[in-house]
Amino acid sequence: MRHHKGLKYLLVGVLVIGVGILFSNVGITSAKELTFVYIPPNQSEAWHVATCTAGKMFAKDLGVKLIVLDPRNDPSEQVKMAHDIAPQVDGAVIIPVTSAAYKMAEELKRVKNIPVIVVDRDVPTSAADLYIAFGNRQAGALTAQKIVELLTQKFGKPKGKVQIVTGDLSSVVGQERKDGCLDVLNQYPDIEVVNVVEATKWVAATAQEKMMASLTAHGRPDAVLCNFDGAATGTVNALKAKRWLKKIGEADHVFIGAIDAATIVFKYMKDGHVDFTLSQPNLFYVPIALYYLKKIALEGWDELPKDGDIVTEAEVPIGAIASPHEGINPWKEAFWTPGVVTYRPEMKHAQLLTRGVVVEMENVDAPYFWGNVMPIWGE
Repeated sequence: MRHHKGLKYLLVGVLVIGVGILFSNVGITSAKELTFVYIPPNQSEAWHVATCTAGKMFAKDLGVKLIVLDPRNDPSEQVKMAHDIAPQVDGAVIIPVTSAAYKMAEELKRVKNIPVIVVDRDVPTSAADLYIAFGNRQAGALTAQKIVELLTQKFGKPKGKVQIVTGDLSSVVGQERKDGCLDVLNQYPDIEVVNVVEATKWVAATAQEKMMASLTAHGRPDAVLCNFDGAATGTVNALKAKRWLKKIGEADHVFIGAIDAATIVFKYMKDGHVDFTLSQPNLFYVPIALYYLKKIALEGWDELPKDGDIVTEAEVPIGAIASPHEGINPWKEAFWTPGVVTYRPEMKHAQLLTRGVVVEMENVDAPYFWGNVMPIWGE
């Protein structure tokens, strides 16, 4: 009897390994190593370095292999990379350089029918199975409303000259953030938007060069809305060159509101030059995508979230899976939740829109902002 009992346990163990799926309290794991690819625009800009670093660290906690490629801001190179890597992977996470790179998703589907999840910058294609980011139009509206409040405090009513510095307007993100700003500012007849400055390919140097020209043409504004961290850098440097950079509370201080919780933006805030910024939960973007990719690989396509779903930490337990890296765990606080899933016909796929957090001096040192994590991680 003892011999047969031991054999029974042995056979059960072999069966479990053969099936390759083990259930745990936070999800499922697989004996077969799953391989996914992440193709961002570049691996040189701080935001992308932080987002990628979070993805690589979480991939280890999730028990999957993550290949990271660097097209160096070349849309055609992204498409080529997608074609070449597709046969080797079980799923893909992508951020298109521009909307022209939507073919990257289509190439991944054409070569091998793998799940494709877009994060940060959406593209209108049915080849994408899901988009994950915070609501960009809502983000633009929120920053604009805070600028309206600051202008009202200064002048006694909402009035003043405002400039908007945005990223590439050929991208959905750039367009939506700009539109969100205008949705709010256009409600106030005494607020004049004197110019919208476009930094093509989201480059800080371009933002600075174009902002210098805009300041020369339109004079000193009362406020500037910076729709990405490079726009804040370009604005601060341009105002400084014009000798118009004043600290909060000083006469003629130009209000500056930003999107993106970059280390440099936090420095500008602590220096008294930037009034506030809005942090998107970008350290969660790739982890959430990887979690869904693994679920799809092991359980099927029905694991994709559906239109109308409200997604919480209970459904996508990033904080429970993640472990501290270099002594810090930025996923412990699930400030991205609740996420709302909406199918957008014009984009041809569903979007999972997460929450963002306004960063002011009271919470600027919070450990879950990527601008505070990266100096510790040292990537």
